[in-house]
Amino acid sequence: MKRALILVFLIFFSSTVCASSLESPVAERVYSGTQEIEMSGMIGGIAIDIGAGNISNSTGQIESSSWPNIVEVYTATWCANCIDSEHVVDVLSQSTQVERLHYHREYSESQDPFGTEVGDDRWIERYGPTSVISTDGLERTPPSIVFNGEWMHTGTQTKGGVSLADDYTQSLSMGSSLPLDGLSSSLEWVASSSNNSEGTVSWTIGPNLESKHVDDYWEKCAMFPGATEYTPVLFVVENVARYEQGTNGLENYSHVIRDIHRFESSFTNDNSNGSASVTLPTIWDGADFRLVMAFEWSTIFAMEADASCGSEEGFLPSAGLFSITLVFLIASLFYRRK
Repeated sequence: MKRALILVFLIFFSSTVCASSLESPVAERVYSGTQEIEMSGMIGGIAIDIGAGNISNSTGQIESSSWPNIVEVYTATWCANCIDSEHVVDVLSQSTQVERLHYHREYSESQDPFGTEVGDDRWIERYGPTSVISTDGLERTPPSIVFNGEWMHTGTQTKGGVSLADDYTQSLSMGSSLPLDGLSSSLEWVASSSNNSEGTVSWTIGPNLESKHVDDYWEKCAMFPGATEYTPVLFVVENVARYEQGTNGLENYSHVIRDIHRFESSFTNDNSNGSASVTLPTIWDGADFRLVMAFEWSTIFAMEADASCGSEEGFLPSAGLFSITLVFLIASLFYRRK
């Protein structure tokens, strides 16, 4: 009996040791769906209100210690469960600084008027592969929530905590995997003098953004890349849009993404600033556009050409195989004793 208990303990210990520091008991880590060893996320989230587009505004320089957590929400005006998950985020935002971005369904959607093709395309491309894993096959489904572009939660069932708030709090507390110390950023909107729907957006981020790296979780089996890649993404958000026909009964829908602009070639040579002309969409109601600037980041690790690390496809399983082998070797010592 004692031997059996020891074996069970060793197997449990092995599974604990093998558990990757990249995993979470309450959420799925976002991944690209490729075979590459990649970590990615979203930073920044600095924002300004511009009325109907006619108000020029600027954040000034904001230190990274004051950047909010970025919370991306996939929702729909008919989704009753979405109200529960969004309410939890609302409560958490009272004690933790967050910038919320709500994607509404567009494709195959007949009830929700706030969906956009650019929103669905972005969600499917960036979060679709992770959603497929989390939901057993669905690229996009409300409610889904992603924290800082890194941790995805789908549905409203708790995964590890006592409540949904516990799960979300754990993902929020992880912050960004990318070191942000020493960084700062700014965002400015200069409205056109002749057309409220047009203007120029400018941003800065730095210094030495390109030198930031995530930790090398794979130690000697993976090499640091030359630099982490960044892409500025501007979200045009309507703070509140009223839709009384929404069948989930909410009527006032907050943080609605109306358009998204990715500036893939807009950084200067030192990767620190950029500007672009932007045409705003037609506002739904009121005069409450908000511009949110975030920065997608991605680090792709390359495998070391080292025999001790094994092949690129096999280095992670080999670690598990080593642990399992070690367990049974130790267990055999107990069984040989009399």
